[in-house]
Amino acid sequence: MMRAVLLAAVFLGGARADVKDCATSASKCTVKAISMDPPNPQKGDDYDYKINFVCDVDVTGGDLHFKAYKNGLKIVDKTKDLCEGLADSQTPCPWTAGQEYDI
Repeated sequence: MMRAVLLAAVFLGGARADVKDCATSASKCTVKAISMDPPNPQKGDDYDYKINFVCDVDVTGGDLHFKAYKNGLKIVDKTKDLCEGLADSQTPCPWTAGQEYDI
């Protein structure tokens, strides 16, 4: 059973999000893109985000650690269990190596 840690940081500025994949060598997935709606949220605003990624190995569990900053201020810092949090989503575990997914 392979477990994955998917790490991402989003730096928000202007009307777009710059993506920085903060994965370590222990991570088995790579962030390809992150989109946010609205693209330029302000502190206290509700927003949705989508992370597009691909894994190097089949994944049956792990954690997602997500951070987002705007003008140097942290607006979100979350860690979630991938499979528990996605059980009822369009992207439930397990994930197949080499296939792109969105969460």
